[in-house]
Amino acid sequence: MNRWLILFCAFLLFAGILIGEDKTTIEKLTYECSSGNQEACKKLVEIAKSDKDSAVREAAVERLTDQTVLARIALEDFDVGHTALKNLADQSALVKVAADDKDWRVRLIFMFITAFDSVPAEHRERLMMQVLPVIRVLSYPAVVSAVGDIVSIETEWESRSHQYQRIWDESRMENVKGEIFKCSINIQKLPEPLSHIWSTDFPYQTSFLGFVPADVYPVDLLRKPFEKLTDQSVLAEFARNNSDPGIREAASNNLTDKSVLADIAKNAADWRVRKVAVEKLTDQIALADIAKNAADWRVRKVAVEKLTDQIALADIAKKDQGIDVRLAAVIKLTDMTVLADIAKNINEYGYVREAALKKLNDQAVLADIYRNDKNADIRQAAVKRLSEDHPLRQVVLASKEEVEKLSDQALLADIAKNVADWRVREAAVKKLIDQVLLADIAKNDELWGVRMAAAEKLIDQTVAQSVYADIAKNDNEWIVREAAVEKLTNQSVLSNIARSDKDSVVRNAAERRLKELRGK
Repeated sequence: MNRWLILFCAFLLFAGILIGEDKTTIEKLTYECSSGNQEACKKLVEIAKSDKDSAVREAAVERLTDQTVLARIALEDFDVGHTALKNLADQSALVKVAADDKDWRVRLIFMFITAFDSVPAEHRERLMMQVLPVIRVLSYPAVVSAVGDIVSIETEWESRSHQYQRIWDESRMENVKGEIFKCSINIQKLPEPLSHIWSTDFPYQTSFLGFVPADVYPVDLLRKPFEKLTDQSVLAEFARNNSDPGIREAASNNLTDKSVLADIAKNAADWRVRKVAVEKLTDQIALADIAKNAADWRVRKVAVEKLTDQIALADIAKKDQGIDVRLAAVIKLTDMTVLADIAKNINEYGYVREAALKKLNDQAVLADIYRNDKNADIRQAAVKRLSEDHPLRQVVLASKEEVEKLSDQALLADIAKNVADWRVREAAVKKLIDQVLLADIAKNDELWGVRMAAAEKLIDQTVAQSVYADIAKNDNEWIVREAAVEKLTNQSVLSNIARSDKDSVVRNAAERRLKELRGK
């Protein structure tokens, strides 16, 4: 661990040295450029536009004054565009020259920046950065071709507030401030402006008394343009690579090309984008591949929900690592043989087995599961799927009172061995006469009361006494041990219990029983 920590720290130090050297170079180029060295200016611009390290690009952008370059970076560089925009917004000269600049990017950024003049200064930069992704999308050539140029941008901002009562002092109220923000963008080919209002959603309770901003989502302004955009390659580009998750999802939602959808469903980095792509797929081969191999369980689940291939569904229901994916596959299965196999043989996921059971209607299979499965919940689910008139269902779901009226030994035996309710089992045991079965129940039933009831019915008291001794010596509850002691006749066992039982009540019971047996 120490070795890796040392290597990691060394890497950070090395990276810091490199960035430091780059920043020194940028400072030198900035000085030379300001002194009239055009070659230095060109190098500074090239670093700002093309350096692989975003930290280095950002350092260069902070020194730039060329409005055309800054405007281009603001629109095209998702990593440092915000720095370019801030640099432009801080330039007092921008207002004087940008409106008539020959470069459309500068004019657009000028329009964008001045649209926020009505927003208070303390909120302006934050809201500009949140709306900037919209401007980037709308300035994309294919989008411009589909909906036209941006004609105008307007914003409105107003304060809103919410009062909270102090829990520890109900007479005092605290006023928490928020905002209402509206942005409208007029587009050349659209009959109505793109417009949305975002408002602070105040929580019901809060311990935070500062300003609560509205949640501004760029995609709220982009749904209409994406509906007009038919170029599948452009939509795919937005779906794969846009920095905003909402924009990626909205772009993928407008894709129609099946091959592009299949590729995005398998390879997009964002699981939400893959999920949307899968929802639009219909090709069963592609869906089966995604359902089996996608890394994210949510994507696999959506693919399973669209699958009809019973072989693929059966494989997923048995083998997928996610319980939700398995359940989705079981719900889609119609093959009763496969469902029976899942219900009987998948051991690690009880929910999946129960889901398979709920679709089974083969009475013999259900009865077999009830009689032989080790899981009580599965047995109960199986018997509930049996038809109303099935003898086993009638027996298993019988009440204690109904059992007490029975005389059929075969039915009583079935109840005594299989019913979940111990009171019903005990009632059945008390009516049994089969000594072999009674001995088996006396030795093996999970509940002491049923075992005791079976032992009392035994003719062979050797077996009965061994059951009483086992319970008297080993049960966790003193009251159970005491009840067993009162049935014992083996004086040696009783003497041992009288000496060593951890509870005085049981020891006293053993001594009393010894006196009874000795006639004292």
